This record gives sequence, structure tokens and C-alpha cells, in this order.
Amino acid sequence: MTQANSKPVRQGPNRVSSRELRKRVGANVRRLRKARQMTQQQLAESIAEGYCKNTVSDVERGRRNLTLASLHAFAAGLNCCESQLLLPRAPSSVHPPPAQPAAGSSKRPHAVGA
Repeated sequence: MTQANSKPVRQGPNRVSSRELRKRVGANVRRLRKARQMTQQQLAESIAEGYCKNTVSDVERGRRNLTLASLHAFAAGLNCCESQLLLPRAPSSVHPPPAQPAAGSSKRPHAVGA
């Protein structure tokens, strides 16, 4: 009898190895972090899970396998959605932080097309 874990993983056109996926997520985390001019320490502190700088470094180098909850926490810390961490190459301009109105300004933002 063959155990389920011993089956070889089929590689197809849409399949990605877990190593490649870790590398992809890590590259996207690094790219998005740098685009937001954050240090690894700042990202670690912005993640509610209480990660340390070493964890962020391990993720960026593809050495750490993230759970779905961790992927969500990293996405929240980077102000992007989880899917953007999984893309082959995430654009750096995804979900920039919202612009803050000038102090004392009571003007409402105009709707697009209004």
C-alpha cells in the first residue's frame, strides 16, 4: 500500500513547486516592502502576529513556508491583498496607502466621473 505522502507531485502547465512558490512570495514581499520604503524591522512590527526581523528575512529568501494566516498577516502589513504575494511578479504600486487630506481641509474627494 502506498502512503498518500509518497506520491510524486504531478507537474503540469499551471503547477508550481512549493520551493518556487516560497521564492515567489519572498520576492514579492521584498519588492513590495521596498516600494513602501519599509525596513524588515518595520514590516515585522506592522504585522499583528508579532513576527521578528529574522522571520521577514527568512520569508524574503524563500526559507519559510507561510500558513494562510501568515500570508494574510504579511499582506495586511504590506497593505496589499494575498493574491498579490502569490503572483509571478507583483507590481510595486499595488494598493498604495490612501492619501491623507491636508490638516483642516473639509473638502470631500471627488468621485471619478462625477
